[in-house]
Amino acid sequence: MQVRTIFTYGLIVLAVFLFAIKMWLVNGSDTGTAAPSFHHEPSPIPIDEERVIEISASEGWQLVGKGPVRLKSVGKVDLGKGLQTNPNDEKRPGDLNALAPDLPYGTLLARIGENGKPFKVGVRAQIAAKENIYLAINDGDRSDNSGSYIVTLTGGNKY
Repeated sequence: MQVRTIFTYGLIVLAVFLFAIKMWLVNGSDTGTAAPSFHHEPSPIPIDEERVIEISASEGWQLVGKGPVRLKSVGKVDLGKGLQTNPNDEKRPGDLNALAPDLPYGTLLARIGENGKPFKVGVRAQIAAKENIYLAINDGDRSDNSGSYIVTLTGGNKY
């Protein structure tokens, strides 16, 4: 009888543990970023509606919504070794390790679609495409980065 009871309790503990793992995988861990997490196809941002998100220097490409949108960004990040930068930075050219080798380190990047070519957003941009929009900070090694840019996305395609 004792072996059966221990076995039953073990199965209950295992079931609770597996359920907790499943919930963690579905909901994600708390990374402290305000960027939305889409588990399905995002819908376009309604015209003139604003969405404020945080693009972390320690993360890669982040799906932020669907266009058309206008973007404005502010903030400072440290790309490691004291290299302070802003969304429109032109100080240090990228290299083969950067997300966009032909654009400066630290600049705010966008791409349209999962495999789109990265382009510079800087502090202001307008994206007319009606596809998914991804944002990132141009760098190759995010492990030593800190800080983030705050980006305001406004639905529609007029300034």
